[in-house]
Amino acid sequence: PQDRGFDETLWFPSSHITSVPDHWENSYFDDVYSHNGERKRFEGYCTEVFFDAALDWVDVQKQQKNQFFLFLPTNAPHAPLFVPQADYDAVEAHFTENEDQLPPDLWPDTRSRIIRFLAMIYNLDRQIGRLRDYLDEQDLARDTLVIFMTDNGSTFDQVYYNAGMRGNKTTLWEGGHRVPCFFHWPGGGLTEPRDVDGLTEVQDLLPTLSEICGFDAPERCDGTAYRPSFRKTALRPTTVCWSSTTAGCPDRWTTPHLTARPLSGEKERAYCGSDGDCSAQPTSTISKRTPRRSQTSSTSIPTSPARWKRTWERGGKKSSPSRTRSSESRSVAMRRTRPC
Repeated sequence: PQDRGFDETLWFPSSHITSVPDHWENSYFDDVYSHNGERKRFEGYCTEVFFDAALDWVDVQKQQKNQFFLFLPTNAPHAPLFVPQADYDAVEAHFTENEDQLPPDLWPDTRSRIIRFLAMIYNLDRQIGRLRDYLDEQDLARDTLVIFMTDNGSTFDQVYYNAGMRGNKTTLWEGGHRVPCFFHWPGGGLTEPRDVDGLTEVQDLLPTLSEICGFDAPERCDGTAYRPSFRKTALRPTTVCWSSTTAGCPDRWTTPHLTARPLSGEKERAYCGSDGDCSAQPTSTISKRTPRRSQTSSTSIPTSPARWKRTWERGGKKSSPSRTRSSESRSVAMRRTRPC
């Protein structure tokens, strides 16, 4: 991140410890991080280390009267599920008090893993509270846009709670990709607190922030700005297509594609042909809680990624669709910005 325009960076490579690029014997406690490109050990639990560094940096920007951009993607919650003992004990006590609300046949190991996973979230929640409290105490909250979002659905899904959604991380069902996205900006004119209908994705952040700050988004930008929806001057899209390849435009699609059309009170699924035609009407509608496969006259795609290869073989192809895997890093990165 220090090579991508950030003034201050604290991070470690990949999405979690024990990955190949990470420092040997990191354990989420007192780990070695990359600080502005140099290896350095920091004391404390990883989530708390990132928030400590973030608050210290924001404090410097406030003292210098700089406007700033803070990017803080934490590594937790993520395997390996190592957590401070105090957080584990607090969540375990809650589990014990509400044991009757959990599935009766939870394996002991599964129960422990869920507790550890939720303990990571419990710790993260407190750190976000620290950040919010700091912004209030320093009189920064009114003019600071805070965005909270996650990257994918739960890894435990229906084992204990999945908000009525089918599927989990890595699946194309709602339980795999429907995640929270919160905007908080008291002085930004976003009108009253509410839910905004329609669809959105991470690529919409760049044009949104560009519009808010008054500069032009890159010419090749796939996202659309949220701001008109916030101010009730436009609606969010209700149709979206996903590509299984790296091709960027419908006329270059070489594999079947999925389109989702939310309707009033229901959701509708249609699977489009290899020519990229998503206009065909689906043959059935389904409820929010029971997604099933619909198909057009041209072809269909199974909703379970595990069936990709079998479908491709039935279609006469020899291999599954190509996929790309981008490298990740969990970090806190900061940069000063010009006035918005």
